[in-house]
Amino acid sequence: MAIVKPDYIREKFWNGLGILAEGHGRIGERLLDAYRSQISLAWPAEDLSEQATKRIDRLRERMTTAVDTGGGSIQATVAAMSEDDAAKVAQEIVSLTYLIERETASK
Repeated sequence: MAIVKPDYIREKFWNGLGILAEGHGRIGERLLDAYRSQISLAWPAEDLSEQATKRIDRLRERMTTAVDTGGGSIQATVAAMSEDDAAKVAQEIVSLTYLIERETASK
């Protein structure tokens, strides 16, 4: 698997954040769209801090915990989340987006 560069990671997280903020549907639907179409592509990370890399890895683990029931493990995971859980994951994406921005702005 190819290592993903910081600029690409930043782009994917910002795109995902846009989907979370402006997409249609409930938080779980927007989270699924944002993660599946954008944020999941920002892995494995390269040239970010250990903190950012670990948080991206934890997010990836969190978004793929459920067993694939035919639509993929990401879809199954989001379907099993409560609205509160989906909102917490979305908050982590917001936080990670700004952390990645700070780390890559000077590179």
